[in-house]
Amino acid sequence: PFRGAGQGESARRFAPRANRANEVVAIAMRHRDVAQKDVRIERVDEIQGLVSRRSGGYFRAVIDDGRNFVQAPAQGTVAAFDLIVSEPSNPWIAGISNLYTREFYAAARERLARGGMLVQWLQTYGLSASQYALVAETALQAFPRVALLRINEYDTLLLGSADPIVPGPAALDAAQGAIDALPEVQADLLRYFASSDVRALLLSVLMLDETGLRTLCANAGDGSVNTDANLRLEFSA
Repeated sequence: PFRGAGQGESARRFAPRANRANEVVAIAMRHRDVAQKDVRIERVDEIQGLVSRRSGGYFRAVIDDGRNFVQAPAQGTVAAFDLIVSEPSNPWIAGISNLYTREFYAAARERLARGGMLVQWLQTYGLSASQYALVAETALQAFPRVALLRINEYDTLLLGSADPIVPGPAALDAAQGAIDALPEVQADLLRYFASSDVRALLLSVLMLDETGLRTLCANAGDGSVNTDANLRLEFSA
């Protein structure tokens, strides 16, 4: 599922690749009306309609707090996911830091299928190396495999899984074949990264693998973790 729907853009971009049960979890969404004004919508039917339109019907809207959904899934939802995408706001905003806690990461791991992965947005601005180390150390408490991708100057993606993240040659070949078969995906990659070559993309965005993140934790961290009880990240960011 996607946790944090925003304007539904991620769901729309993901739709061409979606061929299984998919869900977008949100309490509210934002979109631009006919006058190009940013409008917040909270009605269940409006959110469900927007998600369906943006994703071409590939996604079902679930009106819930994202963390609650991960920890206590509603009846009728998917039991285990291949991918959980978490797009929270800045961690210094009240109520956001608990999406970077040991307890949240543990709950997310429990909802992942074998080979599944958590992908979580983490911005570069406003965070120090020690705060990055805090997040990485916390994720490592739940996930034996972690990595950090740098998408651009301002955005990184934290990956967590119980299984190896950095793919081998066979997995890279399979990924390249999947991309080559999806023109929409190729267009997105060329637009944002100027390449649709899987190996080139991996080399360009893989900032730190598991070993690199452990080194970051050792050099910039103090062994602390962010928990529901201490919310270190919220008060230090």
